[in-house]
Amino acid sequence: MKSVYPVLLFLSIPPESSLGFHVPIYPFPSPGRSRFQPFEAAKGGASKGFGGKISAKPKRPNKASVVKQLQKKYGGTSPEDIARGTQRIIDKRLQNLSPHLQEALNLYQYLRKWNYQINIMSASPSSHIRQEQLDEVKRAQEELDKLLKTHSLTTTDLHNVLQAATWDASADAKVARSIRGDMPTDIQRKVQKGCDSVATAIGNDGKILDVGCGYGVTIPFMKKSGIAASQMYGIDLSTEMIRNAEVLYPSSNWTAGDFFAYQPSTAFDAILFCSSLHDLPDPEKALTKAASLLNPEGIIVVLHAQGASQVLNQVRSNPVLVQRGLPTAVELRSIPGLKLIADPAAPSSQQESRDGYIAILKKYDHTVG
Repeated sequence: MKSVYPVLLFLSIPPESSLGFHVPIYPFPSPGRSRFQPFEAAKGGASKGFGGKISAKPKRPNKASVVKQLQKKYGGTSPEDIARGTQRIIDKRLQNLSPHLQEALNLYQYLRKWNYQINIMSASPSSHIRQEQLDEVKRAQEELDKLLKTHSLTTTDLHNVLQAATWDASADAKVARSIRGDMPTDIQRKVQKGCDSVATAIGNDGKILDVGCGYGVTIPFMKKSGIAASQMYGIDLSTEMIRNAEVLYPSSNWTAGDFFAYQPSTAFDAILFCSSLHDLPDPEKALTKAASLLNPEGIIVVLHAQGASQVLNQVRSNPVLVQRGLPTAVELRSIPGLKLIADPAAPSSQQESRDGYIAILKKYDHTVG
């Protein structure tokens, strides 16, 4: 049965984002104004990526091979070519999505957009909202609840489908930016500062987990801080990102999967969220999960070089994939078992301009004392 809440999805990638991390923008027309275009999850197996089939000795790509791969995969090397090519990759996967998941994603996005709009209109009287709109939203929520129950799904599952598909489709383009050396100097400085904090905490034999590691973007910074590749562990929802990480940095330890379901065989001395915490559906739950994976007195570093203001802009652009801003210092202090030892900068502050967003939390036993 076709949903009565069609949502048109478009992918838009700007010329360059500082860390190569960008959340696509999905415009949401009013129900009924456009034909529903289903969104495919990254469930068809990973493509070859820049390194091709992973072998015992993968060959690191150079700039010439990057250009060739971009032309082949995206149809060109310009930002516009990559944006169009990324959307084509996503569209190609849509055909394999089951009908019930298509409808669930459709309803989920419609309701997320609605809830965001209601939140920003909270100061307005509810009488400004027509009753038929409220009835429509109620029906949509009932339909979604029924689908989730029938197919044993959660809204986190739906969020992960959208995130994985987005990053799988754009992974090779992000790697290309890294190989071309497109990261601005100021962003590099801020990321290096965060990695230096990690290095101070873990020493020569500690272990670090990078959550939302992508293709291993922090590895060069960690090495500069004195952290060996073998000390590095990374987890990312995108199989394509992890495939590229295995090619670029084969000496590190990589896992493709959902962080909330992650059960590593080792504990960590530091856990890093570099431009990734806001992509998770529940940041506080993610930090609590991270704390459970730390050794006693281990630390968590939350880093976003562009600052909390940039994340708030992403929320306004796409409240489906980025559902809230980065945690404030007050919110971070309220998480049991973690002590905030370095406060993050507030949005639009001088500290944010200088340092971006960096928060450091230390694990402690909150049941003692």
